Amino acid sequence: MSRKFLTGIDLNNNLLINPVLNNTHASANTAGSLYYSGSKLVFGTGSATATVATMADTVTVGSTAITIGSSATTIAGLTSVTSTTFVGALTGNASTATTLATARNINGVSFNGSADITVTAAAGTLSGGTLASGVTASSLTSVGTLTGLTMGGNIAMASNKITGLGTPTADSDAATKLYVDNIAAGVNVHEAVNYATTGALGTTGNLVAGSVTTTYANGTSGVGATITIAVTGGVWTSVTIDGQSLSVGNRVLIKDQATTLQNGIYTVTTVPVLSGTGNAVFTRATDQDASSDINAGDLVYTIAGSVNGGDGFVQTVTGVTTGSTGIVWTQFSGAGVVPLATVTTPGIASFPDSQFNVSGAGAVSIDNLGTLAGTFATSGANNLTLTTTAATNVTLPTTGTLATLTGTEALTGKTYNGLTVTTSTGTLTITNAKTLSVSNTLTFTGTDSSSVAFGAGGTVLYSGGALGTPSSGTLTNATGLPVATGISGLGTGVPAALAVAVGSAGAFVTNGGALGTPSGGTLTNATGLPVSTGISGLGTNVATALGLAVGTLGGVIVLNGALGTPSSGTLTNATGLPISTGVSGLGTGVATFLATPSSANLRAALTDEDGTGALIFAGGNIGAATATTATAGTNTTQVATTAFVTAAVGSGLKKYTATNASLTPSSGVVTWTVTAATHGIGAIGSIIPSLKEVSSGSTVEPDFVINDTTGDVTVSWNASATVTAGTYRLTLIG
Repeated sequence: MSRKFLTGIDLNNNLLINPVLNNTHASANTAGSLYYSGSKLVFGTGSATATVATMADTVTVGSTAITIGSSATTIAGLTSVTSTTFVGALTGNASTATTLATARNINGVSFNGSADITVTAAAGTLSGGTLASGVTASSLTSVGTLTGLTMGGNIAMASNKITGLGTPTADSDAATKLYVDNIAAGVNVHEAVNYATTGALGTTGNLVAGSVTTTYANGTSGVGATITIAVTGGVWTSVTIDGQSLSVGNRVLIKDQATTLQNGIYTVTTVPVLSGTGNAVFTRATDQDASSDINAGDLVYTIAGSVNGGDGFVQTVTGVTTGSTGIVWTQFSGAGVVPLATVTTPGIASFPDSQFNVSGAGAVSIDNLGTLAGTFATSGANNLTLTTTAATNVTLPTTGTLATLTGTEALTGKTYNGLTVTTSTGTLTITNAKTLSVSNTLTFTGTDSSSVAFGAGGTVLYSGGALGTPSSGTLTNATGLPVATGISGLGTGVPAALAVAVGSAGAFVTNGGALGTPSGGTLTNATGLPVSTGISGLGTNVATALGLAVGTLGGVIVLNGALGTPSSGTLTNATGLPISTGVSGLGTGVATFLATPSSANLRAALTDEDGTGALIFAGGNIGAATATTATAGTNTTQVATTAFVTAAVGSGLKKYTATNASLTPSSGVVTWTVTAATHGIGAIGSIIPSLKEVSSGSTVEPDFVINDTTGDVTVSWNASATVTAGTYRLTLIG
């Protein structure tokens, strides 16, 4: 419980250790009171209160720092601040300061703040952010970096250059020479490669090992796509491309892969060790990996290489999809390369003077123009002249037309080779009193109803005379042509046969016509042909057999037909054949048994049977034995009756059952012996043994040896491995 002091406490200059100020007090305005209230330390003045400090404030008096709360902006009564260093900004006016402690130079003029100075821009340089409005003329040689400069007039460069321009994007942007050259050439220039392949990777000069496999992975639509070359036989014997050693990060143009979709610009990712078996890995360069980065006209320069060093290559395939479209690189520049100009191949075509030349007078000479696509036209009264010094051909396309624009033009005194009239209404007209002379062959061809028409009174002349015998041709229709003399190449007797009426002797056989008597030939179909006299070359009695009705004695056997009686042959299939009369050579009683397969009929058919009665098969029951009954003490093959067995074994039968212990074979045979003392049946020889497989219950047949004197039973059989205990169950009855 707290104690209240009604009078003051004099500590006599001693310390008050670990005091706790309560937030209860008699009066907030008690002069000299000090108390804790609302997380503040409050000092009472008698008429008001003053906050000494809050919990977040720090007041240090007599040290090097005074920290003021965030809401305080002034310190009343502060007369001076002495410090050599200030941390942070010091704002406001120095009301009593008149000069700088240390003067400073401004553009060569000393300034200490005591008076105004005039700064004159030195010739050649000006430092600062802006030019004053009064500066109207100046020679600036270096202005550092200008940001957002807007010109109000033209800039005269005095034959100097503007360098360092970026790639233009807006219509009003300045363009670099490279940008203009690229647009004019139709190419997209890529960063140069260090070297380029001269063949497929893995071939001579392009990474060589005993044998390699190439694996391409397309990454994400080409981004991050890789080619991996793995050694499958031997080691790396060369780790260079075009004679250049590989380094990680090198750019390489792979342009000769058999699978052309693998071609492109790559960077070296993994370099294998010479004489090692590690993989070589290349990754598509970021400037040519996605489909949008690979375009017809992509141009790259090769820096080094025994074959490709200094050469340029251009990609010529449009619409490339990375990973599925073949990519083709063609040499663009280099020693001995002068590509021909075509309008279908993207890229720059250069022309030597011998191919394309413009004379001083403006005459254009073109040699080997290549392919001209589109329309080549002249306007006005101009001529298109083809001048050659050797035999020259003007070849027109098969679907093109050589025509004048309007009117009719005369082609005079010319010789035409292969003149064809192709339009549906086209006509080749020879006017009156004119002659069409053909020195070789005039051929009329067509798939429609083509004809050669001659005017009334006109004739067809050959060498000025009547129609003779053409050397060759196909005659499709003729009337009155004498067969005997008008057709050549017929075989002997053919003209004479053609002259004989159908149906007469010696005439040709016609489809649906009467039959003559040919001297020879192959007859494939005939009705009413007499077999006996009309067919020669048949074997003896064949004609007679063919003349008999099917099923008649001696007739021919036909599929599904009735059966005659052949003199001999092999019967492989027959239905309804009577066994008793239809099959010869059977033993006595066999036919009867086949017809009625009973035990009695089988005994009758057998020649060495013994006894009578029904037959017994495996799994069947033994019936009454009619053979001589076996007597005791004999070992015969006779069947024992039930009475015999009962008399022999009596009523005191004993049974012993056991499973085998583990049996180890000796010389490939296992032996299991059960003594008389073990089975307890006694020392008798009339023990009946049986052996079964435990898992299946099947009876097995080993060798049983029963000692008639001791009664021991020995079981043995062939085995190649140890027989597991419990595999077999032995049963003895006696």
